[in-house]
Amino acid sequence: MVLAESATSLLFKLSQKMSQKGFLEALHRCCKYSWDKRPYDFVHLPWSKLAVVNFVSVDACTSCFQMMNAVAGYPGVCVAGVRRAANQGLEANLAHFCAKCSQSSTYEYLPLIFVSGKEVPLDWACERFVTRPTLLHFVSKLESERAQAAWKREDQVCLIQGTWPREEEAKLKGCHLAPCKDAWPNGFEACKMISAFEEAQDDRAFV
Repeated sequence: MVLAESATSLLFKLSQKMSQKGFLEALHRCCKYSWDKRPYDFVHLPWSKLAVVNFVSVDACTSCFQMMNAVAGYPGVCVAGVRRAANQGLEANLAHFCAKCSQSSTYEYLPLIFVSGKEVPLDWACERFVTRPTLLHFVSKLESERAQAAWKREDQVCLIQGTWPREEEAKLKGCHLAPCKDAWPNGFEACKMISAFEEAQDDRAFV
């Protein structure tokens, strides 16, 4: 796997549930980082098996990617996979988090923010590094994604149940209707097919 040249943020898929402290200890151990010279400024585990890290430079990000990608999935390694994160940079990652919180999303852990290797308060970092236009951009983006997700779920229910009033309406919505609902083996199989397709298409960082 090749990392984009401009990447500074990585997404880590973990092989086990971890705390942010446990993940950082594992990251430092694998990459031989010094605790007084942290090469990252943003660390967040939105879920206990997913971590997002933004590095202070492209070189630091590339170096970590190469080391972790080489050992990911091996026995005893907590990282099952690593790739470029959807949001790049400290501001973008902070703005994404703030936008999610503004829409009542909840997280087990708050992001850890570091400046010159020293941890700083999250609210201070948000005020200092996130501009209003960037925050509004992410709020608008998330609202649009949620609306599309709700529309998609409605489409899927109609597709599985065969309840479209007209085939033309289904085509307008971008769905491919089976000749009749009996063409599906059963609703469970239809759900599995849709889920498999979504997993293959989903390339977002975290929700």
